[in-house]
Amino acid sequence: MSSHVLWSCTIRLVIPQYCDEKKINLVILSTPISSYYREASLPQYKEDFYRVLNNIQGTIHLIDLYDDLSFTIDDYNDTDHLSDLGAAKLTSILQEVLNKL
Repeated sequence: MSSHVLWSCTIRLVIPQYCDEKKINLVILSTPISSYYREASLPQYKEDFYRVLNNIQGTIHLIDLYDDLSFTIDDYNDTDHLSDLGAAKLTSILQEVLNKL
């Protein structure tokens, strides 16, 4: 069995089942991307990501900020990494969402 297949099975089956049994909230974060990344990203990436999530056997809480347009170019240090302003914005969003779980 390849390491990719083993890792895929672990992600889809073992971790979610363990979290469900232990009453652990399994949270998956899809981080925001800059407009530069959005323009260059392939639609297949997003489709594959959601296909994998849909095959997870267990309870997950998805925090999906991938297409969150409230993050502007001013929230990034470069085309990929959040600035202090962007990190503060992301932290605030995460605190709000996680407090509701």
